[in-house]
Amino acid sequence: MSQPHLRLSSQSRRLIKKLAAHSTWLGVSFALHSAARANVIFTDLGPDGVAVRDGTFDIDLNADGLTDFVIKHDCSGSTTPATSTDCDVSMEGRNGGKAIRFNNTIRFEASAEIDPLLAQSPRVFLVSFNDFSSTSRGPFACTSSGNSCPGGRRGFLGVAIPVDGAHAGWIDVYASGYFGFTVFGFAYETTPGKPIPAGAVPEPPSLVLLAAGATGLRMLRRKRRSPKSESAPSGR
Repeated sequence: MSQPHLRLSSQSRRLIKKLAAHSTWLGVSFALHSAARANVIFTDLGPDGVAVRDGTFDIDLNADGLTDFVIKHDCSGSTTPATSTDCDVSMEGRNGGKAIRFNNTIRFEASAEIDPLLAQSPRVFLVSFNDFSSTSRGPFACTSSGNSCPGGRRGFLGVAIPVDGAHAGWIDVYASGYFGFTVFGFAYETTPGKPIPAGAVPEPPSLVLLAAGATGLRMLRRKRRSPKSESAPSGR
């Protein structure tokens, strides 16, 4: 026995078409948004980071099992490392890893663009306390001079690694010649040659899904508030 044919009003047909078009737009928008942020791979070391004192810290920027950078805190030239100005914090690139450097390593602020094609130095000093009278103590050194300057600065290192092209990345670090350094996290852009904003991390997919769902709910509520095309049948 054949099923009865369902007849829709013109308003219902228009609503179905609008919902289909709206759903398609949401799908395309979600895909583009996710693709744009999914290119960033982020390693979070927590709010306190990883502190290193008189030692080294290895960074595998793209999680391929190879060390791309080694940050070193060295007090070997000092007899009193806790108070000496002879402790240095430096970074060395491995397996082709390089940092952006002109006269000194550039300390990027959040959201500043990091271009992988500008990376040119495999070894840089983050903080050098060997000579407090020098103006080239590194971009992470504090601005005052003398033995009353134990602190450092926090910021982003702009780096690049070669994997079928130059991939931009950043390292969030606080460096002090006296008290070592702390690494809070690092990230890289999977698209070769594409700059990455300092501090950029992937956006959680749940937030995008919630936004898409909220948009759909608002549209359905507007449609439900609109007048019906057919009046209800009257009783006999």
